[in-house]
Amino acid sequence: PSGLSGPGGTTAGSGGSPTQGGGHVCVSFCCYGRRGTHLEIEPVTEPVKESQPLTVLYDGACPLCRREIGIYRGLQPNKPVYFADLNDPALPLPPGTTREQLLARFHVRDQNGHLRSGAQAFLALWAALPGWRWLARAGSVPGAAWAMERGYRLFLHFRPELQRWATRLDQSAAHRADRHNNESD
Repeated sequence: PSGLSGPGGTTAGSGGSPTQGGGHVCVSFCCYGRRGTHLEIEPVTEPVKESQPLTVLYDGACPLCRREIGIYRGLQPNKPVYFADLNDPALPLPPGTTREQLLARFHVRDQNGHLRSGAQAFLALWAALPGWRWLARAGSVPGAAWAMERGYRLFLHFRPELQRWATRLDQSAAHRADRHNNESD
């Protein structure tokens, strides 16, 4: 029987009687075999696993990261995506990690709670985003994820200089906007 979600998050199938207790969902079914024989199926007592949204852990203080995340946020993902700025002190960090470790590389926590880093993190995010899925598929070609990771590590080497360049561009744009606003007053 196909599962149906009932009140209180219980799950039941055709002919089932759901009960809930202790964070578990119990479902028992009565079925009749081909010749009218009665078959009792034992209750299911495993916890119901709800998939978590894909969580993008990004450096909101980095002008490059903010620009890239801004592009991703403007898209309609095919599954829930949550963007979490690692500079938010209230943000709970994944177990066994430090803020400094997470800020050093791009990370996502996938729907199963696994933390992915670098190229693997980008591939997981791109798989959820329209217009970027082709790149995620390209990453599944043998050797492609390895090459993407090497390219990402090369980018990380130049990231501090690129951040300084992007900061200067942001400051210049803000200065021009202020000057324009003052002239129009």
